[in-house]
Amino acid sequence: MVRNVAIVFCLSFAAAAQQPAAQPATEPAAAAQPAAEKPAAAPAAAEKTPATEPAISADGKMHMDAAIAFLKAWGKGRWDDAKPVAADKVPVKMGDKSYDVDVAAGKSEVKAVLPFRGLSTLREQGKVVGIAVAELAVRTDAAEKRGKARLTTEDKDGQVRVTAVELE
Repeated sequence: MVRNVAIVFCLSFAAAAQQPAAQPATEPAAAAQPAAEKPAAAPAAAEKTPATEPAISADGKMHMDAAIAFLKAWGKGRWDDAKPVAADKVPVKMGDKSYDVDVAAGKSEVKAVLPFRGLSTLREQGKVVGIAVAELAVRTDAAEKRGKARLTTEDKDGQVRVTAVELE
């Protein structure tokens, strides 16, 4: 019984905390005046940021999204999904051997095995130059190799594309 009273007591305080606080009668009239002025100030703030600047990804989100889209499309063989985020031919280096992923023709000598894990951006002088993959598996005709990988990306005219893959 005491537990039920305590639960009801806590719930009543939680409900009261979610309700807006009551305002005195003099404040709504004063609050209405600044509200009328705020829409005029909003366009001025929009004018301060030029709309002509290209969207540059400082944190590498565009590079990360392109790498994820490429790896998923390559692993599933969906070449139409890979075309916007990859170069026409993406070289894949595995140790001392090199293979090609021909995105334009829709064929590959090797295939990514899903899932992949641990993506992070690689930067040089503050600019994102690639994506590191902590675990990626690539299958050839003969065998499957699993390990760390590096995807080289290129940002050209606001479009990020994967240009190379290197598996350790």
